Amino acid sequence: MTETIVKVLIGDDSLEIGVKLASHLNSTGIYAIAIRKDMDILLDAIVRHSPDILISDLTLQSSDAFALMGKLKELKISPPKFILYTNICNNFIKRQIIQNGAACCFTLPLDFEKVAKAVHTLIAQTKCPPDEDIEVAVTSILHKLGIPAHIKGYHYLRAAVINSLSDHSLLDCITKRLYPSVAETYNTTPSRVERSIRHAIECCWQRGSCENLYKFFGYDPAQYSGKPTNSELISLISDKLRLKYKL
Repeated sequence: MTETIVKVLIGDDSLEIGVKLASHLNSTGIYAIAIRKDMDILLDAIVRHSPDILISDLTLQSSDAFALMGKLKELKISPPKFILYTNICNNFIKRQIIQNGAACCFTLPLDFEKVAKAVHTLIAQTKCPPDEDIEVAVTSILHKLGIPAHIKGYHYLRAAVINSLSDHSLLDCITKRLYPSVAETYNTTPSRVERSIRHAIECCWQRGSCENLYKFFGYDPAQYSGKPTNSELISLISDKLRLKYKL
């Protein structure tokens, strides 16, 4: 029997909000479950179910949704999209919620129709894009990093990322499998692929700073020193796209 995929977790098991909202979402074709408004319980459910979206009150038992977001990042757990709600009708609070990473914010009492519409929009955005869109996404990141498009390392790096997105295990065998897969495409050798990608990273490094590079990927630059290795940059780009597209 195939296990039902949990698309939405609702951090509220009350009849008034959680149960009724889950029922409403289920009636629109989105499988949702309501669980207790507790950070530890929500964290465990996210790990077990990998939902696309978490709907929750900003305030949790003995904690808040911001702390939950921070815990997910600390544990390097792929986070769901957050839809938060609050009983405080305040534009400053709403701005703080969005700036802290929530996809959207609602004020109590909830309009279930509006919440359902937001859920469907967010789930549509997380669907895996066509292959050509993946290539466009990778190309866009390389441009933002300032890697010159005319050098061989640019093309090899793009191919390495795309290949690793198709086969996640390649990241565990970069020298023996990933470089050879790129080399075969471009009729060259794995050692030339490695050197060219390293040169592309050096060009990127000369154009920017450590801080800007790591901030682009959402990491604290204080945790890193020096330019990333080939495998680190390939993994950073791949992880960013996996999180965005749920690959």
